[in-house]
Amino acid sequence: MTKLIMAYDTETTGLWDFKGDIFGSNQPNLVQLGYKVWDSKKNVIFEAGHLVDTTQHSSWNGIEEGAYNAHHITEENVRLYGMRPQTAMMQWQEWCERCSLFIAHNDAFDTKVMQCFAKR
Repeated sequence: MTKLIMAYDTETTGLWDFKGDIFGSNQPNLVQLGYKVWDSKKNVIFEAGHLVDTTQHSSWNGIEEGAYNAHHITEENVRLYGMRPQTAMMQWQEWCERCSLFIAHNDAFDTKVMQCFAKR
């Protein structure tokens, strides 16, 4: 089987509290997940970019101004066009299971965001 490579990025409602509990209610919620998968010959196999509607989670406190200024994602668009969190997680997990290498621009942030998202 070909070894696949995934590059991914997340956008959230705010900044991550690296000193706080990884699963704490103060941690930001995911609002967008993007990823691209390549084979070892650099052929793109799959790519996705989803708004994710996490507004119903008990920890939802809105999108902080600084986060909005960084990604320009509105709560209204997340509610209107966001994918169900369970659907986004299932699709993400299916592709993760096929990949052997992961690339992220800010791995320390994105990994924690996805771990918290999976738990929630």
